[in-house]
Amino acid sequence: MSVANFDGDGTGDTSGLVYGYEDDDTGDTEIRKIIRSGYGHIGVSPGDVEPMSATKSTLDDRLPERSLPGDPGLIYDYCGDDIPGFACEECGCPRYIGSTCYNPACERCWAAAVKSKTIRSASKLDALRRDLYVNDYNEREDVDFQHVVASLPELLVDSDEPVKHAYKILKVLLETKWGIKGFLAIYHPYRIKDEYRKDQYDHGGAEGQGDMTWADVLSSENPEEYIKFEPHFHLFFPSRRYAFDYSVVEAVERQSGWVFNRIEKKEDDDHRSVANLDDLVHQICYCYSHAGVHERESRNELTSVMKGRLHNISVLDDGTEEQVTASFCDAAPKLLGVRFSNVNESNCEAEQCDCDGECECEDDHPLHELYNQWDDGTTGLDNSAASSSAAPSFDESSPSIDDTSASHSLDGNTQASDQDSSSDSPTTSSRSVPNPVVTDRDACGGDLIPIREAGGLLDDGEWCKQARYSAALQLAFEEWEDRVDSDDSDEPHPGEAAVQRR
Repeated sequence: MSVANFDGDGTGDTSGLVYGYEDDDTGDTEIRKIIRSGYGHIGVSPGDVEPMSATKSTLDDRLPERSLPGDPGLIYDYCGDDIPGFACEECGCPRYIGSTCYNPACERCWAAAVKSKTIRSASKLDALRRDLYVNDYNEREDVDFQHVVASLPELLVDSDEPVKHAYKILKVLLETKWGIKGFLAIYHPYRIKDEYRKDQYDHGGAEGQGDMTWADVLSSENPEEYIKFEPHFHLFFPSRRYAFDYSVVEAVERQSGWVFNRIEKKEDDDHRSVANLDDLVHQICYCYSHAGVHERESRNELTSVMKGRLHNISVLDDGTEEQVTASFCDAAPKLLGVRFSNVNESNCEAEQCDCDGECECEDDHPLHELYNQWDDGTTGLDNSAASSSAAPSFDESSPSIDDTSASHSLDGNTQASDQDSSSDSPTTSSRSVPNPVVTDRDACGGDLIPIREAGGLLDDGEWCKQARYSAALQLAFEEWEDRVDSDDSDEPHPGEAAVQRR
């Protein structure tokens, strides 16, 4: 195998991308070179596809088979450990949540990886859509989201990273054939076998004959029984309405071998495959749920990329991420089999304090009992009072946020929602942190803030006198400082407000 792709212009950035594919009719290997530079040169332009009879490159690398999310069942000891996540602005009650490694190969935390990718991708796509509408089309053209499937299953390339090579080819085709400014590509190694598949969208392929969706496949005991290796890419991008012309699709297939099919709703087609931002979130979440997992030494990732202007676009601080997070929380139970709570829409559930001014109520937060027992050398609270996920010990061997194989976050999730978390959730410690239970009084109802912002409350002496659980918050905040670098200036984004429902 060569990794140089020699059929270029002799520089590091070759003028063309060479690839091959097996012709379905003849069985022969077709060789193509797609031009990606050349304006001003006689004879070629970017996007031109040139047939080749031979190549100096060694076309023996294929698109890879990769594991599905949650497979082969990797799980870290600290996944699900209770960590301080949020605090009430009114009473100070700290809220503990289960930690997650965000590793898509983790059988417990894979859905959190989908959540993170979905929220970031959908928010940036919406930012690009609005940027195109205002700056490219002067608010005179409708700009819609499109969802297109691109496939060339028998793709042959000369590269250690065949998927990256495919991304480059797709970028040239989308830019030059349809004028696409930026796109998200998600790599799928597999499709559900026709006899098992229930079609939710019209994708241009053979109709499914079964009743299984990817949520069913992923929750089955043996997913491999229901799938076949048939690699393809799901592409999401904003574009001017009618820009994705099907007459161009046929010409591109004849020239390049690549097949493009726009996802369409079964009920009708108005040249939009995505109705609105909520629909975009649902479709991206669905695609990430069965994306191939790229296993790396440093960190596993769901195989995807943002290309063109989408890569660098910034998300406006206008509530878009909050809307996307809410949409994801609505979609997750059906598409992932996991329930997330949106903390942006949640309030403190601790018992309301009726004191006027300085609080005289007892700070009876269970955290105090926990710390007392821990100091006595016992293992923690009685199991009858424990929550469903365990918290790690405070010794120096506990994993830190800078662990190279995974990182903690202010997020939690469990396995499929129909499972019993008390029996199936990983447990590494008997120490857990339940929340105060409301008895005969109303709940506090105060707004929740990230635990990293609690220092400002604790520095306010007057607030501490009025907040019933200020002492418990002090313990939780100090624990958070011990767990993470207190000088870290990264603020949790709205996506981190989606946490597992206990």
